Amino acid sequence: MGGARSRVVLVSTSSNEPLVREAARLLSQLGYTADVAIVGVSYPSSIGEREVCGLGVEDSSDTIIVVPGSSSLSRQPPCYQRARVVKGTTHLFALVDLAKSLGLEGLSPEHPGEEALGAKWWRIVYSALSDIRENYKRAWCTADLCPPESQPPILVVSDLYFTGYESTLRGAQERISEGADMVLIGYTGDRRGYVRAVERLADYGLRLGVDAPVEVMVEALEAGAHVGFSLRMGDLSRVPARLREEKAFVILPHETGTPRRRAESLLKALREAHRLGYSRLVLDTIAQPLIFPGFLDSILAARILKKELRVAEPVLVGINNVVELADSDSQGSIPVVTALVAEAGASMVMVSEESWKTRGATLEARIAADMVSLAFKWKTTIKNLGLSLLVAKSKRPIVES
Repeated sequence: MGGARSRVVLVSTSSNEPLVREAARLLSQLGYTADVAIVGVSYPSSIGEREVCGLGVEDSSDTIIVVPGSSSLSRQPPCYQRARVVKGTTHLFALVDLAKSLGLEGLSPEHPGEEALGAKWWRIVYSALSDIRENYKRAWCTADLCPPESQPPILVVSDLYFTGYESTLRGAQERISEGADMVLIGYTGDRRGYVRAVERLADYGLRLGVDAPVEVMVEALEAGAHVGFSLRMGDLSRVPARLREEKAFVILPHETGTPRRRAESLLKALREAHRLGYSRLVLDTIAQPLIFPGFLDSILAARILKKELRVAEPVLVGINNVVELADSDSQGSIPVVTALVAEAGASMVMVSEESWKTRGATLEARIAADMVSLAFKWKTTIKNLGLSLLVAKSKRPIVES
C-alpha cells in the first residue's frame, strides 16, 4: 500500500542496523522501494533535525523518510520541502504491519506512529494478531485445535474442575468466551456426570481436554474430548491403540530432578509414545510453585527440550501453581510468567481460576498470550503494544485539567 509515495528511507543508528535492514526487506516485499540510512549518533532518541538534514536524501515528493518512533524530532525539517519526514512506530517491525494494513500516509513528524494513528492503531494490532493466528507452523491438528510447533502464537488452556453437570457446562462456555483455546475438564469423582458433561460440551463444538484416570480419560475421549491429560511412561500402553492415532495426549516426565533429567525423561517418554503409535503429543514439564519446590526447573527443562534437543512437539507449562500460590495480583504475574515460559520455548500455557484472587485469569492469560505473541512478531518488549493488563496503576501520572 505504498500509494503515490513509493520510496521509504528508514533512518537508524549503527547498533540497530541489522534489524532495520530486515524491516526494509519486508517493506520491499510490500511494494515499497525501501532504503536504510545510518546516522552517527548512539541512540534513536538522539536523531533530530540535524541528523535527518545531513542524510543527503533527494527531496522528492515520492519519498517518506522514517525516523524511529522514539526520535527527538518534533516537526517537519525545513530542509525538506517535498519529501515527508515522519516518526515511525515505537516497535520497528510494527511499521511493516502498519504499511500492510493502512500504508504510511497517516504518520506524522510530531508523534510515534501508535499515537499518530489514534484509534486506528487497533486495526494494526488486530491485523497483526490475525496474521499470527493464521500463519504459523502447526505441530498437529485435532478438530480445530492446532498447537504451534514454536511460538507465536501462544495458546491458552483453562483448567476447570467438574463441579456438577450444569455448572460445568456453564463454566466451560464462559472460559471459551473469555479467550481460552481449550478448556481442560478436571475429574472429581462423578464418572457418569463427568463423561455426560464432556459429551454435551463436545456437541457444542468446544475444544476440550480431559484430566482424569486413564480409564475415565479413555471414556471421555470416546465421548468427544480432543486431548487426554496426562500420561506418564507407564500409562502409554493402557490407552487403546485406536485412540493413539485419533486423539492428542499430554505426556509428563517420569523423573523430575534437575532440569536436564526432567527434559531427558520427557524425551524418553516421547520416543516410547511414538513407538506405540501416538501421533499428536504435547510435553508438560510440570511447573511447580515459586521458591519451593521451585518454578525455574520447569522453565529450564522447556528450554532444553526446545532450544537444545529441538523437539518438534509443543511444550505446555501450567502456570496455575505459580499464580495461585502467590499473594500477588494475577493480572500482574500472568504476563510476566507467560513471557518467561515463551522465551523458554513453550507455546501453550495453562491457567486456573480456583481462588477468588484468580477469577478472570483466563481472560488475563488471553491478553498476556496476545501481548507475548505480538512481542515475538515485532521483536520487542511486552510494552506499548496496544494491549495491556494495567488495572490498579497507570504508566504515567494522571494530570487533571
